[in-house]
Amino acid sequence: MFCDHMHLPVLTLSLCAGGLFLLWAVLPIQADSSLGCDVWRDVSFYAEKEGCERQQLSVDACKGRCDTWQIPHLTPPFRTSSHTVCTYDRVETRTTQLQNCQPGVDPTYVYHNAVSCRCAMCHAHNTSCETLV
Repeated sequence: MFCDHMHLPVLTLSLCAGGLFLLWAVLPIQADSSLGCDVWRDVSFYAEKEGCERQQLSVDACKGRCDTWQIPHLTPPFRTSSHTVCTYDRVETRTTQLQNCQPGVDPTYVYHNAVSCRCAMCHAHNTSCETLV
């Protein structure tokens, strides 16, 4: 039988070792570790401005995966977590002139171009965070 007295110490040791492995597996090595968050070169982007024709631009953006983890707790807020996203570290501001604008419309279009990227918490001022609630 599996739970007789001879196997109990082995079973207890196995469960403890398994529990320690599980705890080790969910603890983060670094809160800001990256699994490939880098600058993505020459991404097609459409510049749109009222009174001007839509124009395709080539920009550098951030793309990649970031380390994420969550540990459950029995007390509020019921978890400790880190859900980082691949976002801008540094950007440069670029300006272009849009084509075929209506008279009186300024054709100047300003946009951001990624210089470097990093894993960080999602902030709505520079990243789309709608699905991260």
